[in-house]
Amino acid sequence: MNAYGVTAWGTFFAAEVGAAAALTGLLFVAAAIKLARILSFPKLPARAGETLAVLLLVVVTSSLALVPQAAGALGIEVTAVALLFGGVPCPSRRSTARTAPAIRGGGSGPGWRSPRRPRCSSSSAARPWRPAQAAGSTGS
Repeated sequence: MNAYGVTAWGTFFAAEVGAAAALTGLLFVAAAIKLARILSFPKLPARAGETLAVLLLVVVTSSLALVPQAAGALGIEVTAVALLFGGVPCPSRRSTARTAPAIRGGGSGPGWRSPRRPRCSSSSAARPWRPAQAAGSTGS
């Protein structure tokens, strides 16, 4: 058995398609039932769309892996799909980063990030993110 062969991963990708499709369906039904409530929050529709797009990315990518083809062709297809879906999460993160208050003085979680610099910026790979220092502390 070759771990790098696409056919060896068939069962895994079949399970991924089923799980992601089920979660996508549940999200779609939940959003349809509570649409008015979701639309009442300014950032929630973008987050719901982001979640739906990420789950659809898993469905599409896993489905492509189930098609009998060469590994190189699968790599090209997965790259194309990733480029297509790759920018979907960025707009909601940028808008949330601009308006969400930062938690100062430590802690963890999504609110701990500084709202001044969005996570999806093109320069985020070049410069590591560092938390803002609390007032009165000295840097090293």
